[in-house]
Amino acid sequence: LFHLCAEYDAPVGKPNYPRLPQLLGFLTASNTLIYYCFQQFYLVFFFTFVSETTAVLAWFYRILFLKKGRSGIAKRIGNTGVVSILLAGVPCWLFDMLQCKAFIQFVNDYLYGMTPHVLWHFGAGFAAYCAVLCLECCRMDEQGISYNGKFLGGVFPLIELDSVKHKRHKML
Repeated sequence: LFHLCAEYDAPVGKPNYPRLPQLLGFLTASNTLIYYCFQQFYLVFFFTFVSETTAVLAWFYRILFLKKGRSGIAKRIGNTGVVSILLAGVPCWLFDMLQCKAFIQFVNDYLYGMTPHVLWHFGAGFAAYCAVLCLECCRMDEQGISYNGKFLGGVFPLIELDSVKHKRHKML
C-alpha cells in the first residue's frame, strides 16, 4: 500500500520515486528481522504495526478524500475497506486478545480452530483488497481512464475498464 500511495499520481513510465521498490524491500526485511529479534516483546510488533497502519490510513485518506476529482466508486470501495477493518477486523482482534482460555478450548473443539484472530485476518485481508482496488481507481482517475465498478452481493467490490475508452487511451 505504501507503494500505491506514493505512485498513484505518477505519469505513465515515470515513477515519482524510482528507488521506492528497493527501499520498501529493505524496510520489509528490516521489519521482519526486528520482529524476529524481539518476538518475545509483543509491544514491538504492536507499535510497528499500529504506526505503519496509521501512516497508510492518513496517506490513504488524503488521496481519497482531500484530493478533488475522486469518483464515487473509489470512495465507496475505500469506505468499504475502512468499515471492514474497523467494524469487523479490530473487534475480532480485540476479542481474540481478551478472551479466556475456556473459549479457546471451545473454539478448538467445536469450531475447528476458527478463532477471532482468523476472522481478524479475513477482515484485514478484505480491507487491504479494498484499499488496493481503491488506489487503482485513484490512479485511473489521475490518468483519465474510464472505469466502472460494481459490488457483488452488495459487498465485494470489482472494477472493470470501460473498454472503448481504454482502447483509445492505449493508442495515445
